[in-house]
Amino acid sequence: MKKPILFCFLTCLFLQQAVLSQTIPVTGKIISADDKLPVSGASITLKGGTGGTTSDEKGNFSITVSPNAVLLISFVNFQPTEVPVNGRNNITVSLTALDKSLEQVVVVGYGTQRKKDLTGSVVSVKGSDLRQVPTVNAIKSMQGLVAGVDIASPNNNPNSNPEIRIRGNRSINAGNDPLIVVDGLPFSGSLNDINSGDIRSIEVLKDASATAIYGSRGANGVILITSNRGTTGKVQINYNGYYGVQTALDRLRLMNGAEFAEFRREAERNANRYNSLTPSRTLDEGMFYFRNRDVEASVLQAYDANGNYDPSKVREFDWIGEVTRQGRQQEHQLSVLAGSAKSQTSFSLGYFDNVGVVKGFDFDRYNLRLTYDNQLYDRLKIGGTIAASINNNNSTDNLYLLGGQVNPLAPIRDSTGALIIEPASDPLNFNSLIRLEGASNKEKAHRFFGNFFAEAGLIPGLTYRLSFSPDYRFFRRGSFRTSRANQGSPSSASDTTNRAFHYVLDNMLMYNKVINTDHKINVTLLQSVEEDRVEASIASVNDLPYDQQAFYNLGTANIVSRIGTGLTEWTLSSFMARVNYGFKERYLLTLTGRYDGSSRLAPGNKWDFFPSTAFAWNASDEPFLQSSKTLSD
Repeated sequence: MKKPILFCFLTCLFLQQAVLSQTIPVTGKIISADDKLPVSGASITLKGGTGGTTSDEKGNFSITVSPNAVLLISFVNFQPTEVPVNGRNNITVSLTALDKSLEQVVVVGYGTQRKKDLTGSVVSVKGSDLRQVPTVNAIKSMQGLVAGVDIASPNNNPNSNPEIRIRGNRSINAGNDPLIVVDGLPFSGSLNDINSGDIRSIEVLKDASATAIYGSRGANGVILITSNRGTTGKVQINYNGYYGVQTALDRLRLMNGAEFAEFRREAERNANRYNSLTPSRTLDEGMFYFRNRDVEASVLQAYDANGNYDPSKVREFDWIGEVTRQGRQQEHQLSVLAGSAKSQTSFSLGYFDNVGVVKGFDFDRYNLRLTYDNQLYDRLKIGGTIAASINNNNSTDNLYLLGGQVNPLAPIRDSTGALIIEPASDPLNFNSLIRLEGASNKEKAHRFFGNFFAEAGLIPGLTYRLSFSPDYRFFRRGSFRTSRANQGSPSSASDTTNRAFHYVLDNMLMYNKVINTDHKINVTLLQSVEEDRVEASIASVNDLPYDQQAFYNLGTANIVSRIGTGLTEWTLSSFMARVNYGFKERYLLTLTGRYDGSSRLAPGNKWDFFPSTAFAWNASDEPFLQSSKTLSD
């Protein structure tokens, strides 16, 4: 009896091995369940086995497996899916996108965190959302996207830096601008140096807990700008460009010629100096409420021979129309992204051009940016960013404001076509078009900045990061006014230059530990040194021999009104510690402390400590709220 039993057992084992060793080729396609588009780079592995493959750029894949195998399909930002083969040779898999509202990782300063783990107020704006509103300055594109952040342009110059207020003004005399950090580098100067096409995301830290990691400089809030970097996979070459025209949405609501004439007439009535006009009154007799013959003629022509007055015939002049035009804006960017599993790189070139709606204002910018990341060894990673920009900004006086102040009855030019210096014979209203032709400000700015880092894994969970961020800035502003633009005074010119070098050196230790799945600890320790040096010079002169030289040959002027130079240096040394603790992802605690020492403070008062504590409760994760349809995260 033993031999037949042994024979049956060996036969069953043989048949089982024969079935298991049988394989079939399986091809398929992976698509997104939302838009049915192919998913490239998805991972296809065998459950309980080894080996696998990835989907190509069209979402297709092929693999050889057992007829009864189970495939595991996964891709970033999609729900992992198990697919039984069941003897099929062709399979189409639809991946469902994850709800990333709380799993999304945001930059919080010296690191990143999931939104679900935040204890402070942090708002993130994607770079793709910023590019929906084409502007010279990426911050301007944030208008209306972040609650509690007010962004406004201070003047009619479309290229001016916007005023940014987070939670309003906190000081009357001190500055109210937030701290801006670009790829870990505290950023000073013009945000026009940054191409919005290079921005991956912008995070706004609004409350005390979120900003305490930057000490006193974070009191007005912090804006963190994170740039794009290289990606793995095939080389990507992208071009993005647009061209558009600009017109004023609305104009100043000013009196027209007839309304202004009636306004002056009413003023005379109130002063008891009004005499009605008659057809016999001539221009030679003069009108008592206008001091300029041309203005009087503009009103008198509205009367016919019988003395009937037709306001529509009052001659008027469009001063606002004279100083405005149809503007244009265009931007072009070419980027190349490439990389492998160990190294990634990106390169971008950008050009931006803006001709303002108000005459005399235009701006252009050239950008170059290069990034590189390399995982040299399992525990050592290095990388860096090099960026450069060249800006040219031309401007003049506030012609829009000046044009709105001129008498609409006053002619712009005389009978010969020359501009009238004082329209309506009013010394307080100067012809703004003279300043358009004879007053100019030309600004040129060069900037080179970067960030270089090395990151080493010391032990499991503990990482050391060293980063160095240099920033060199050169700025020149030349101003010139002709004698006519100075209302008869001698011509004037000035030349101002600034050369600045700024750097930040950071040493960081970061520790992450999860204990029994319930306890999550994140510790960040920082030692930082920051220095800034600015050299400035200025020269101002009057009475140049000829206008064609503008501000390029100040040595020929007859009067030197000012020559000056200056040097500004400061140093900031800092120590920072932050501890994030989470229990069951429901109860979150953040402890932050920063100790800053500044060379700009008086001896004995150079150092101060800035602490912060924050607690958060993810109440929606509690069992008694998980079934609630009224409350969400």
